[in-house]
Parts: sequence; structure tokens; C-alpha cells
Amino acid sequence: AIRLKPDFAEAHKNLGAALYEFGKFDKALAAYKEAFRIKPTTGLRIKLATLLPPIVDSVESIEAIRTELSKNVNELLMEEIVMDDPVKEVGNPNLFYLAYYGQNDRDLMTRLAKLYRFLPDQINPSRPRRISQKRRIGFISRFFYSHSIGTFFNPIIESLSRQGDFEVTMFSVGPRQDETLLKTAAACDRHISLPIDLSKARQVLSEQSLDILVYTDIGMEPLTYFLAFTRLARVQCAMIGHLTTTGIPNIDYFISSELVEPKGAQDHYSETLVQLKSMPCMMRKPSLRLGPKSRRDLGLPGDRILYVVPMRLHKIHPDFDPVIAEILRRNPGGEVLLFKDPRNLWHELLWKRLSKTLPDVLERIRFLPWLNDDDFKSLMMAADVVLDTFHYGGGVTSFIIFATGAPIVTWPGRYLRGRLTLGCYRKMEMMDCVAEGPNEYVDIATRLGTDEDYRRSIREKILERSTTLYDDEGVVRELSHFFKEVTR
Repeated sequence: AIRLKPDFAEAHKNLGAALYEFGKFDKALAAYKEAFRIKPTTGLRIKLATLLPPIVDSVESIEAIRTELSKNVNELLMEEIVMDDPVKEVGNPNLFYLAYYGQNDRDLMTRLAKLYRFLPDQINPSRPRRISQKRRIGFISRFFYSHSIGTFFNPIIESLSRQGDFEVTMFSVGPRQDETLLKTAAACDRHISLPIDLSKARQVLSEQSLDILVYTDIGMEPLTYFLAFTRLARVQCAMIGHLTTTGIPNIDYFISSELVEPKGAQDHYSETLVQLKSMPCMMRKPSLRLGPKSRRDLGLPGDRILYVVPMRLHKIHPDFDPVIAEILRRNPGGEVLLFKDPRNLWHELLWKRLSKTLPDVLERIRFLPWLNDDDFKSLMMAADVVLDTFHYGGGVTSFIIFATGAPIVTWPGRYLRGRLTLGCYRKMEMMDCVAEGPNEYVDIATRLGTDEDYRRSIREKILERSTTLYDDEGVVRELSHFFKEVTR
């Protein structure tokens, strides 16, 4: 399209989006700038001001990025920004990757939200609920299909629906449906598929006269992010599908857990923080197939100590590089396994960084292709040690891994997003693999890798206790009580 019509701004914008997803950040930025040069729009200006690289070079570069971002947002706040449809004009609110940089994002997220103060605070007020009616509760997401969001929250929706205390509606965004989504939809009182149109979706939600609207993952995609600016229910909540504050004034509560939050956690949220006693999610126990694949079947060496980092690559913070290096230096027979995403070239960006930060052990780091579910579980059973990343660790992945018995070494971060694995260990009442700092993290990983008897004992302990992580109806009882209390 650009060859045929070089001055077609939309083509340059689409090219920028494709390059960004592929991992070509600088080229994406150039494409967006060219689109803005041809046809300046408010949406493109916001995108250029807030675009963040998913893979960063260093801790110093994070500081520079955050400083520039803060300056850009402040400059935009000096203007009166108005647009017809930010979903179409801005798209993703762009700060998704900010959470992976490892700092308190409350101020930045709150200021970013102020850019969209032109969005309606409310539309047609909900009709009053008769005393005899059940409380109406809605759950909304684009990801209620076979996705980490569906895995964590669909069981909660199904269980609340079965209780009969609420009239439950599932609002799915977009056309994608599969067996997972349809199963949950069938359990609810109703299922409404929202149009990917901000004004129309807002109107549909308003007509439901909801008492409570629960956003499972604000920040994962644009429609639910921008819907959340409008009061569409008496009470509006965010859950931990995206593990950071929303900064949005009309989100009243952020539902988390005392198992995962540090002291003083309210300072991390613009919402009122709710800390359940249970984990703030519910997961069915993963099934393990009979006869898992061996290391040989998976193309892995049988004589190496395998340290697996089963995370998307944007979770690998520069602070994690020296820890990988030290583990490998202390374990000459060790090898670290990472995973590359076939949809992008992020592994090339990370490899370039690692070649600078740990060149002496680089030959013992390997990228595997992203595996299917069964092969992933086989790998976890074949691995010696799993390494939880710093600042933003495992979520659904940790729950899956614990079902295989594999030990996960974790150093809990300062914020929720780096503490879900800790929450699992607290739930299992075992802290053997929880470090108090990077040095102890290396010590634990080294012992697990080199002491076979100790590793076996930890595996047995995890297998014995991990059953407490799954099918926990406690979270449903707590949520039911909370929802009733806030709508009295």
C-alpha cells in the first residue's frame, strides 16, 4: 500500500503496529512518525508519546524511558484532548509494558488516565433495583476463551452462577469463542457478546442495570480499558488479570489477596485495595498425561542441569541477567532454557542484551520454540529447576508448574506482579524455594540443581501440597460476601 501511495497515513500506521508487534521498535516508531507527519491526529500523538519497548537494554534505559514518558504525559495534560473514539484512534493504551519495568506505576497510570477525561463519566443512570431482585453482577473481558484470563477467572464465574445468589452476566468482547468460553457462558444467567465499538458497547452495558461490573484484566486490550472510564454499574472492580493499578477514577476496587500483597500495598493502587484471604483467582487442577515425553524426546541433553525460565521474554528484566550468569558460573553443568515466540523477534533483542551482560556463559543459554500444553508439562517434569523472573513473575504458569512437582525458585518483588508464586508457596505452607534477595536466590537454585536428594524431597513436598492450589471455593465465598457488602 505504501509503495502505491506513499502519502497514505493509515498504511504507515498499520506498518508501525506490525513492526512493533514483531519487535522492531525503532522502525515502528519511525513508521508512526511518518503517519503523523502525513496526517497529524490526537490518537497518533498519544501513541508516539507513550510507546514503550517490550525488551529494554538496561536498568539505566528503564529510568530514561520512564523519565521521557512522564515528560510526554505531562505535556499532553497541558492540552485539551478530545477524540471521537480512542479505541480506534489510540488503540492499546500503550502502557502495558510499563508494569514489567519493576517500579511503582500508580502516578503514571493515574496521569495517563487523565488524558481521557473527555470520556463520559456516566450515561443513562441505571434503573433502581427492586428489593426482591437478585444483585446483578457482570464480568467483562476479551479473553474468556482458552487463555490465562479464562483459566484464572472462568471457574469463579461458573461457581458464582451456581450459587444462585446473583444474576450473573458474562460480557465477552470480540467474536472469538471456543469450548472454554461457551462452557462458562452456559453456566451464567446470560452471555452478551459486546460489539467492538466503544459507544455501542457502553450503551449495551448501561442497559443491563448492573449492581457490580467486574473487569478481570484492565490494560490488556483497548475496549475494556476505555469502557472503564464510564460509570456502568453501582460498583466497578478490577481483578488481577493485568497485575497493576488502572489509574481510572471510576474503578472503585482492586481485588487482590493478603497472600500476595506486601505491607503498604495500598500505595500502589488508585483503587481501594481489597485483600482476600484466598488467592484472588481460581484454577482447575491441570491434567497430566500418562507417559510424558523424556528429555530425549524433547531434544534436550540428559547430562545437563536444566534451569527453565518459562516466561514471555518481556518478563526478563535486566536485573535478572546477573542472576542467570551467577547460577551458570556456579554450575558448570547447568544450562538455562528460554522460550521464543514465533510471532516476533524479541529473542533476538534479548540475545543481543545477554551477549553484553553475560558473555562468558552465553553458550549455555538456549532458546526453545514455544511448546504446546502437553510438551510444556513434559518439560517441567524433565527439568531440574524452574526460575521465576524478577519484578514480574509467573501467574497461571506457576500454577501449572506446581502440578508437575517442579520446584520454582522465586524472589518476591515489591509489587503484586512479582509475588504470585510467593502466594502459591504461602498457600502450600512451604517457603523452601523463596529467597530474600538475589544472592539467596542463586544459593537456592544452585542447591536444587546440584543436590539430587534435596531436589527430590522438594518435588515430593510440592506434589503433596499443591492440591490446595486448585478448585479452591474459598475465593468464591469471599467474593460473594464482598459483593453483597459493597451493594448493601
